[in-house]
Amino acid sequence: MRAQLRFIFTLLFTACIFGQAFAFDDGLEALQKKKYDKAFTIFDKSLTENPDDVAALYGMSKLLSLPDYNSFNLEKAYVHVVNAKGAYPLANEKVKKKLLKAKIDEQAITDLQNRIDSLVFAEVVKKNTIEAVQEYIDIHKTSLYLDKANELKEELTFQETLRENTDKAYSAFLKKYPNSKNKAEIKKKYDKLIYTKVTESKDHKAYKYFIETYPESPYIEEAKEKYELALFKHLTADDTETSYEAYITNNPDSKYVKVAEDSIFAKYTSFPSIPEYERYIQKYPTSKKIYEAWNKIYILYTDSGDPEVYTQFLTKYPDYPYKNEVQNDVELATFGLNMLLNNFRGFKDDQIDAYVKLAAPTDQALKVLMLKLQPLLANNQRQKAIDILEMHRPEFQNKGYKIDKAIATIKQGGGKTPANNVTLKTE
Repeated sequence: MRAQLRFIFTLLFTACIFGQAFAFDDGLEALQKKKYDKAFTIFDKSLTENPDDVAALYGMSKLLSLPDYNSFNLEKAYVHVVNAKGAYPLANEKVKKKLLKAKIDEQAITDLQNRIDSLVFAEVVKKNTIEAVQEYIDIHKTSLYLDKANELKEELTFQETLRENTDKAYSAFLKKYPNSKNKAEIKKKYDKLIYTKVTESKDHKAYKYFIETYPESPYIEEAKEKYELALFKHLTADDTETSYEAYITNNPDSKYVKVAEDSIFAKYTSFPSIPEYERYIQKYPTSKKIYEAWNKIYILYTDSGDPEVYTQFLTKYPDYPYKNEVQNDVELATFGLNMLLNNFRGFKDDQIDAYVKLAAPTDQALKVLMLKLQPLLANNQRQKAIDILEMHRPEFQNKGYKIDKAIATIKQGGGKTPANNVTLKTE
């Protein structure tokens, strides 16, 4: 009985060895002659009889991976080569020696698998979809192209993320690919989108929420600036003195304090008058606009420009903080008055021009300028007189209309009017 079993085993073993040799020898010969259908029949029959037939698995895989085979199928070719790779270590040494003669060993199987991996990856690249790449990654786990497949997947995901253009998509990409070469671009778009979305209303509450929720955002400084402006507009929306005062009190370090102070000042000076400026100074003695308020009073009060008016000013406003300026103006006014009283005798032309520039736009400065023109008009040098007035026009600011009136008077005289008949009125 044992002898019979041993004999049967020997027959089966021999059949196995010669079956694999037959599968490869005849199958390979058919492949070489491009008799693909015959090769398929041989390999298929061998695999039906023995699914672990390494030679048949290898041959079938090679056949199915040939592009000119009408049943070309890389997926099935890959399955067969993987099975061949798994079956090869289980084969005994006699089988392996037989396979080796047919040039089938682990390296040959690996080379075939790599070739199929390459062909499949080329098709995946043509498809250029995330689904195709993911399927390749899931199936071809040992592929030499796995890194390239992952790179392609990342690039396709990147493009898809850009098309979707949502904060959710950007966030998902950053979590999935924290070291991506596209990280900077995605982060930039994500930050911009979040900032735009959260602050869409332009409301101070929206900016405050953004500042508190996204303190690391590159838009944090811009958000802070816009928050400060939005808050200022919100708190002073009624445009009242009270709201501006409250803002200054509650936000002393804000850059919009100046705007608030200017707004208050404007309410007192919309129709400039000495009483209005006096009220402002009395109510806001520490305001940054205090110098401007005092200066406006000073200009209005000393508009005539004669020496007495400056003395009167100091008498009326003993708290005026810039008394040295007044003393300088007294001396200048006295200098100008002497010019008028002496009809410029003892004064040089450049002294007259210097006085006019310093004393303008006072009435006394205007009188000195008009007096300077009299000799020119007396000699019918009207254009020269007009040129002098034009030169000094900017110095007289809001009194420019008086310069215009004087020019018009000179022009009306024309060439027919004797110079001694030309009269200039500045009032």
